[in-house]
Amino acid sequence: MKQEFHITGGLIIMKMFRMDINSRRGHHYISFHDGIQKHKDGSEFWGLHVCKNIKLRDVFIRELVSQGYTESHNHIPQKG
Repeated sequence: MKQEFHITGGLIIMKMFRMDINSRRGHHYISFHDGIQKHKDGSEFWGLHVCKNIKLRDVFIRELVSQGYTESHNHIPQKG
């Protein structure tokens, strides 16, 4: 899949999302970052979307991809 970059005012903006599955409840978690929003300390702000089934997950991912988001393959550590 081709990475998509947007250049705004000299900054490179990369929209990303990543998925995780909670094995206990079967929920699908999708974290997404628009390349712009940051916390007060300067770290990236990642939004969170919870899907209860695969159909809803796929619909949300298609919506993100249509908005220019690409999947990040960085591992999200699970809380024990």
